[in-house]
Amino acid sequence: MTKPYLSPVSFRYLAHRGLAVAADGSQLDENTADAFARALEIGATHIETDVQGSRDGVAMIAHDVDLSRIAGVSKKVAELDAAELTALPLEHGGRLITLEQALIRFPAAKFNVDIKSENAIAGTIEVIRRL
Repeated sequence: MTKPYLSPVSFRYLAHRGLAVAADGSQLDENTADAFARALEIGATHIETDVQGSRDGVAMIAHDVDLSRIAGVSKKVAELDAAELTALPLEHGGRLITLEQALIRFPAAKFNVDIKSENAIAGTIEVIRRL
């Protein structure tokens, strides 16, 4: 009986919303450039992230529809424009970034993008096509 050929297994380490713990053990905000950089630093091969659409149609990296959990603000992502969103301080001092900023800052990273809202579709497609 012939043994079946077993190819070497190649694992993918997917960092869900990045890694929200810094090297010193302090908290990082999820879905931020710092969280993505930290995940890649420790060996993640893929970044899972989420996209919401801003009021001006920009694909923003954010999981929740509203900003209450991550920024203590009772507004929806779709109620603010990209400039307002990127200026907003998050719970642990991080900032929201656009999908375009993430893709440009981490050109070698592999991203798994979860589009969370209908108003994020066009902006996400436009950025991916352009870049």
